[in-house]
Amino acid sequence: MNQRLCCLIVLFLSVVPLLAAGDRKGAFVGGWMPIKDPKEKHVMEIGQFAVTEYNKRSTSELKFESVEEGETQVVSGTNYRLILVVKDGPSTKKFEAVVFEKQWEHFKSLTSFKPIVGGWKPIEDPKEKHVMEIGQFAVTEYNKRSKSALKFESVEKGETQVVSGTNYRLILVVKDGPSTKKFEAVVWEKPWEHFKSLTSFKPMFGGWTPIDPTEKHVMEIGQFAVTEYNKRSKSALKFESVEKAWTQVVSGTNYRLILVVKDGPSTKKFEAVVWEKPWEHFKSLTSFKPMLGGWTSIDPTEKHVMEIGQFAVTEYNNRSKSALKFESVEKAWTQVVSGTNYRLILVVKDGPSTKKFEAVVWEKPWEHFKSLTSFKPLVK
Repeated sequence: MNQRLCCLIVLFLSVVPLLAAGDRKGAFVGGWMPIKDPKEKHVMEIGQFAVTEYNKRSTSELKFESVEEGETQVVSGTNYRLILVVKDGPSTKKFEAVVFEKQWEHFKSLTSFKPIVGGWKPIEDPKEKHVMEIGQFAVTEYNKRSKSALKFESVEKGETQVVSGTNYRLILVVKDGPSTKKFEAVVWEKPWEHFKSLTSFKPMFGGWTPIDPTEKHVMEIGQFAVTEYNKRSKSALKFESVEKAWTQVVSGTNYRLILVVKDGPSTKKFEAVVWEKPWEHFKSLTSFKPMLGGWTSIDPTEKHVMEIGQFAVTEYNNRSKSALKFESVEKAWTQVVSGTNYRLILVVKDGPSTKKFEAVVWEKPWEHFKSLTSFKPLVK
């Protein structure tokens, strides 16, 4: 009898907990069941608890927004697995949180809280204070690494990506000397650790942007272009000014300049392109070509013009077996080509007669080259 009674007691004690669990809203120990209404008051309280608890542990400042979806699991109590929408500064992020609750003991514990890593989301306000601070950090960090002197201006646009922390991908507007440039920077931040790292910083390659041609550094680039060209071509051009200027972001900066120079008595214009990497103290003249155009009047009494006139008469005499005698240059013009064309009105003696001729001489002084291309009388 006693043995039979003991068996009945054991069976009763085994069945009662299962009946109690089965009576809890029809739930069974095991799988996850979707929460029908994630905005239900108690579910929202669990979500708020998860964010508050995470902030305490990580010294973060996440702000609970909502529960997007969730599931429950019956254990010795209830597990809540929730997809939370939170604010992290200017960024909206999603986290998966698991909270274990035993309501009858007024007990809750955050057992998991991890970011949902996903795509990039646009930053609504790129001028938000923290976003601007991230942009300034990116420029400062880049300057330290590359010994540059970029100046942060603004964040044009940006995106965030949830990782273990936040990736910020920003389009930055910066000043590089006289030039305005754009860079794409990526900064990884873990605010609860007071951690920031610049993981990428690269120029946004694009078109030419006009700049102030009178700015000091631009003038220095212009002078460099002329000096370098003179070295290469054994010319004696004299830098006068920069008429127009543009910059282009590359790995460094391309400067495209319209230069006004003196070539003997002539004023000429050249288009020069200089590539500069200031952090390496590097400059290179990549292009220097004359601006071909119309005729420009010059001083006909200038010494070199007179020498060109004498050459024209001498060369004509050699070709035609004439005996003209050079007297003077009455008028003169120059035209920029690959070198210089001189068009001169010459006064000459032909025996007892005084005559006038129009002569054109092509000169490339760096090659010590001159050629008479035209010599014709001026008919009255």
